[in-house]
Amino acid sequence: MKKLLTDLGKNLESYIPLFRYWSKELLYAFRDITYKSTFCLQKPLSLKNVYVSDIGIKINLKKIKFGDQRDNNLDYHMHLESQMLKAYAKLLIEMLTNRDDSQSEETSEATLERLQIDPELKCILYECLQAEHKTHKIEEEAYQHEIAGHIEREARKKRELEQGESGETDELDLVNQFKELIAKQKSAEEEDEHVQRLI
Repeated sequence: MKKLLTDLGKNLESYIPLFRYWSKELLYAFRDITYKSTFCLQKPLSLKNVYVSDIGIKINLKKIKFGDQRDNNLDYHMHLESQMLKAYAKLLIEMLTNRDDSQSEETSEATLERLQIDPELKCILYECLQAEHKTHKIEEEAYQHEIAGHIEREARKKRELEQGESGETDELDLVNQFKELIAKQKSAEEEDEHVQRLI
């Protein structure tokens, strides 16, 4: 597709049915790579990986370099999904501008800001571009929550320990007070006996 657009010297318009059809087909392709492949991509997909055939009806992804096998962890999967969403948005922006983000000094976000396209499509592309950042934010909040929970548990243990020691101290104080009370009572009884003898 990159060669096709370059040779024609044109870029796609967001309102034409062909762009919408290719966008949908590419979304299905990204979905399959995300959920059906067991290996990571070595580098993000671009228009150089997109091939058009059957007079534009069929979209194929080729020359994809896969890397290591994926981790089965949920956090890793969320990170992978956000990466794929960002790559998908960049690919659509490349289709609309015929400019590769890696070869441009301007970021995808800045390019999107300048594009005169349907506001709904612009919102979708913006959210896809921000997916990775939001995932990092969610992971950071989860990490902070876990740390706060750990600190709270340690503080609770410390309070319980101090209360336990305080309880032991209170028991000792009660015993000492009781002993003092008995001693005073004996002293009072002895004084009474002494007084009775004097009488």
